[in-house]
Amino acid sequence: MRILDYIFGYCRLDFASEDATRVHNLLYRLHVEYSDYGEDENGGYLFIRARQREYVRAFATEEKIPLQFGRIEGVPRIFLRYSNRYGMIFGLFAALMIVVASGFFAWDVRVEGNERLTDAEVIEALGEYGAEIGCFLPSLDLRHVANSVLINSEDIGWISLYRRGNVLYAKVLEKKDTTVNDTSPPARGNAANLVAKHDAVILSYALERGRPVLPCGAVVKKGEMIVTGVLTGRDGTSFVEAAGAVYGQVTHMLTVEIPFENSVTRVDGTKKLKKEIIFFGNRIKFSQKGGNLPTTYDTIENKEQISLFGRIPLPIYVCTSYAVMTHEESVTLSELDAVRLAYRRMNAEERRILSDATLMMRECEGHFEEGVYKLSCHLTVRQNIAEQIPFEVQNDERGNPKN
Repeated sequence: MRILDYIFGYCRLDFASEDATRVHNLLYRLHVEYSDYGEDENGGYLFIRARQREYVRAFATEEKIPLQFGRIEGVPRIFLRYSNRYGMIFGLFAALMIVVASGFFAWDVRVEGNERLTDAEVIEALGEYGAEIGCFLPSLDLRHVANSVLINSEDIGWISLYRRGNVLYAKVLEKKDTTVNDTSPPARGNAANLVAKHDAVILSYALERGRPVLPCGAVVKKGEMIVTGVLTGRDGTSFVEAAGAVYGQVTHMLTVEIPFENSVTRVDGTKKLKKEIIFFGNRIKFSQKGGNLPTTYDTIENKEQISLFGRIPLPIYVCTSYAVMTHEESVTLSELDAVRLAYRRMNAEERRILSDATLMMRECEGHFEEGVYKLSCHLTVRQNIAEQIPFEVQNDERGNPKN
C-alpha cells in the first residue's frame, strides 16, 4: 500500500478465484493500478484507489464480472468517522490556526560569541528594546535594536542580530580593555590627540598612548576628539602623543548614477615619441620621432631596468614614451548594460573602502529614473577611525611641560 493511496483513500476488491484472469484483464484495459494482490479461502483480492471504485464497478457490471467492493479506507474514512463530532473539528481548526499564528512570534533567543557576559545578560539587554521571546516578529526592527544595544551597553562592543525562522540569533563581541601601555612624555613641543575621521559608533580601543574620552558604544561625529594626549595624575599634568587604533562601526552611503546616454573613450592608435636612458636619475635622450600628432593626446611611459647577466640590477633604465590617441564616442546603453556598469563602479568603490576595513553589513537598492539608472548602497564596516592631530606644548625654562 502506497502512502498516497492511504492519504486519498483506497478500497478492497474481492472476486472468485476462477475470475482472477478476467479481473486482471479488465483492470489492465482500464489502466487502473492496483496493489497487494493475494488469495484466501474466499478467493482473490486486491486494492484499488477509492476514486476509481465506481469507474471499475460500471465496466465490471457491463461485462458481468461479479465483484465485491469493500468500504473506503484511509484518511477519508477517518474524516467520515468523525464528521459529526463538531467539537473535534473545531479543535483541529483552532490548533491549525495557533500553529500558523505562532510563526509570527519569537520562540527563542540564542547568543553566540560571548565570553565574559552570560547569555542571560545579553538577552536581557536585547529585551529592553523589544527583542525577546514572544515578541511580534513583523514589527521588530533588528537594526534599531542592535544599534540601541551598542550605544547603551558598557560591555558589548559589536553585535549582529538576525533571525532564522522563529529564532533570534545575536552574535556579540565584547569590549576590550583600554589600558594605556605607554604614557612616556613626548619630545619638547610634541603632543597629539586622536580625533574621529568618520561618524561612527565606537567598538573598541587598541591604544599605545593616550586616554580615551568616550566609552565604547558611544556615537562620535567626524572631527570629535576620542583620545586625549593630556594626562592628569598625582604628579600634575603631562602631555603625550596619543597613538593607536580606535575601531568603530561606520556606515558609508554610496551612490552611482549611470545615464543611458553615455560616452566612452575609444583608442585610435599609439605612436612612439622618444626613447631615453635614465642613468642615476639623469635622462639622456637618444631617440626621438616627430610626425603629425593631434593637438591633445595621452602620454604613457614604459620603463625597463637593465640587469647585468640578467641577475644583477643596474641603476640604468630604458624609458620609451608613447602617444595614445583617443576620441570620445556617444553610446546608448540598454537597461541591462546600465545595471552592469553601475554594479562594476559600485564594486570598485566598495573595494576602495574595504581595503582597510572589515565588512559587517551590505544593503544595495537600484531603480530606474528618467534616462538614468541609480544604484545606492549602504556599507556598514568595522575600521580604524582614529586620526592623529598634533598640538604644541609650551615648556618652562627647565624644558618641562607647563601645567
